[in-house]
Amino acid sequence: MKIASARLIVKNLKKTLEFYIDILDFKPLGIFPEKEHPIWATLVHEERDADHFSMMFLEYGEMDPESPAYHKDLDKIQKGAGVLFYFDIEGVDALYKQLTSKGVKRFIHDIETMPYGLREFTIEDPDGYQLTFCQEVKIDHCLSCGMPLTKIEERGGKKVENPYCGYCTDDKGRLLSRHEIEEKMMNYLIENGTLKEEARGLAQQLMSEQPAWTKE
Repeated sequence: MKIASARLIVKNLKKTLEFYIDILDFKPLGIFPEKEHPIWATLVHEERDADHFSMMFLEYGEMDPESPAYHKDLDKIQKGAGVLFYFDIEGVDALYKQLTSKGVKRFIHDIETMPYGLREFTIEDPDGYQLTFCQEVKIDHCLSCGMPLTKIEERGGKKVENPYCGYCTDDKGRLLSRHEIEEKMMNYLIENGTLKEEARGLAQQLMSEQPAWTKE
């Protein structure tokens, strides 16, 4: 079984299409009756997605009152609440740069490399539906301290999928607290010639550049 499409109820379909087509570069499979006065539309992110997943949009005022999805007070309900779509794409950094260059300011989360191996950002459409664009990335360094990860033995718990090194994790591969890691890194720096009075500041700086701690 596969999900062929998702139907989203929107307040102003013309405004929605401008966002998806003109800004996000979605491709229309069908717009009825016309783009200037639409009441229904189907879009895909890329043309090759046409046989896999599409997004259908229906303007609220055109809903059939007999539809199971109809609610007489739907126009008063916050649309999009709790709805998040993931789009696995190539060139996620290029898309992010393209959107920022257009002056888009609807970002929920800026682009970031996540501990689970995806580089992603999330944007909100005019009705509050959230779209995450992501790309799988190879994690070859610890996302806590930046140490290169070249062998399984260097990863926390000796688990190939662990994005953290053995120094930043406990014996089961779980990430230690920021304070614990900072102390370990500071001691390492001192042992390797960094002045004691400079070690903590350097450790804090190095950690602040890593994905595990950028949100703190």
